[in-house]
Amino acid sequence: MTYNKIQELINKTKDFKELKKNWDSYNADPISEKVINKTIDIICELWKYNVYFDYVFPGKNNNIQFELDGKYNGVELEINENKNIFVIYDDKNNVIEEKEIKEEKKDFLFIANVINMIRNNIKYEIINK
Repeated sequence: MTYNKIQELINKTKDFKELKKNWDSYNADPISEKVINKTIDIICELWKYNVYFDYVFPGKNNNIQFELDGKYNGVELEINENKNIFVIYDDKNNVIEEKEIKEEKKDFLFIANVINMIRNNIKYEIINK
């Protein structure tokens, strides 16, 4: 992993400040400063665990989303003003687990472990579902 990738994600997130109402031609809201700053904080927090997402992009409801796809699983993290949702799905896009992230150490550690599994082509499964 490189510092350049982290800087790229941060810079791309900062660029979302330029988005105006209807930026997607479907009446999307602009991304608030609060959501942008929260997203940058999460990028930096995950960097402490030496993990990152491959993609970051704006959502139409004042949210920002991260994505990472692997051989067996993929993950998404949606950042909103009041809630963060982490979703793990299988290679057919079926949701395996959906979890609210509270921006606590245990949550970042969970995300880091799942990202490392995906990057190492280890299949994520829930036991005793």
